[in-house]
Amino acid sequence: MDNPLFSYYNALGEDALKKIIEDKDCLKSAGIKTKQIDIIYDTLCAYQKEEADMVELLSFGISLKFATKIIKTLKKNALATVRENPYSLIEKVEGIGFLRADEIALKVGIDKKSPYRIKALILYVMQNYLQKATLEQMGMGYFDAWAANFG
Repeated sequence: MDNPLFSYYNALGEDALKKIIEDKDCLKSAGIKTKQIDIIYDTLCAYQKEEADMVELLSFGISLKFATKIIKTLKKNALATVRENPYSLIEKVEGIGFLRADEIALKVGIDKKSPYRIKALILYVMQNYLQKATLEQMGMGYFDAWAANFG
C-alpha cells in the first residue's frame, strides 16, 4: 500500500493514536516532518476533546442529536457553557427551549433558585403564556427588553 498513513500506523503499532497523544515526537520515528507532526497532533487532540465533551454531554441526559448540535455551535466552549449556564443554550442552539435546558441544568447541578433559571423561566412564561405578538410589537419579545421597561 502506498498510503503514508498506513505506513505510520504500522511503524507505531496498534495503539498509534494513544502514543501520538502522549508524545507527538514518536512520529519522528515514522519519518514525519515537524510541521506535519504538529498538524496531526493538534487534530488528534481536538478530536479527543470533542469525544470527551460528547461523552459528558450524553451523561447529562442530552440526546446525541442535541449534544452534536451543542458541540457544532459552541465548539470548544460547549461543555463549559452547559456546566455554567445551560439556559444560554435556549438562545444559542436551535431546538433547545426552557424545558429541555431546565432538565439539563438540574442534571448538571444548577440551583433551582439560580438567576439564570429565573430569567429563563420568566422569558418562557412571557413567550408562551402572555400575548406574544403584542409583546413583540412593543419590542419586548425577549426578557432583557421586558426587564428594561419593567425590571
